[in-house]
Amino acid sequence: MPELPEVETVVRSLQGQILNQKIKSIRVFSVKNFIGTPLSVQGQDIIGVDRRAKYIIINLSQGYLVGHLRMTGKLFAVVKTQGQLEQVVKDFGKHLRVLLELEHCYLLFQDQRKFGFLQTCDSLDWLESKLGCEPLTEQFTLNYLVKICQSARQIKALLLDQSKVAGLGNIYVDEVLWQAGIHPQTCANRITDLQLQVLHGAIPEILNRSILAQGTTFLSYTFAGNQEGKFASKLQVFNRAGQPCFRCGTLIIKMRVAQRGTYVCLLCQNRGR
Repeated sequence: MPELPEVETVVRSLQGQILNQKIKSIRVFSVKNFIGTPLSVQGQDIIGVDRRAKYIIINLSQGYLVGHLRMTGKLFAVVKTQGQLEQVVKDFGKHLRVLLELEHCYLLFQDQRKFGFLQTCDSLDWLESKLGCEPLTEQFTLNYLVKICQSARQIKALLLDQSKVAGLGNIYVDEVLWQAGIHPQTCANRITDLQLQVLHGAIPEILNRSILAQGTTFLSYTFAGNQEGKFASKLQVFNRAGQPCFRCGTLIIKMRVAQRGTYVCLLCQNRGR
């Protein structure tokens, strides 16, 4: 599933392609992938493209179009030429769920497994009410991390909770916990002050490094149509079961934590519970 760096990459690619354009028409090929009234976006101007956690926020002249890629969703623009519409539908139609015709391009939403969606809304209150602190903002302080870690929950489950830290997912939680030397099953309230300091620094550091590499292509993620992220080669622990730890040489194992496949170095990462 695309996480914060992947969604940020998609947003940045769209900002240079769809801003300040009017939505001329919309086609919905799968009602499962579109929530709201399609005609409510027709004729509106796109005045901004932003990200909140793993959500893509398209700011319209009235209201919003909110997207979530889930596991296999892709949102990208195709340059528009005269009489090209039916050819675009033909070329991308296999998993095409929604198509918006703009003034100078087409905005396509593909989703092989149909778990993603685009949603129209007048306000973002429903979204803000369920999302926690963005880890790349000034609000994500060490004190904030210490506060949410006053809990007996396993640290991996806590960091995956979008109401606590918005945007982290399975890949980057494994990476930051390895960086901080914390076992994913450790109770949050048993993590040492030093480990919390390292964890607090590791979260934005790793996210920013991934953004610079345009995300991690694992399974299906691409942006701008078919470009892949380059961070997979920089992963330290995720998807490396049976390979030696880069820090100590111990073989990485895969286990189940918080109902997710989880990669751990049992020597480097504290096994306290």
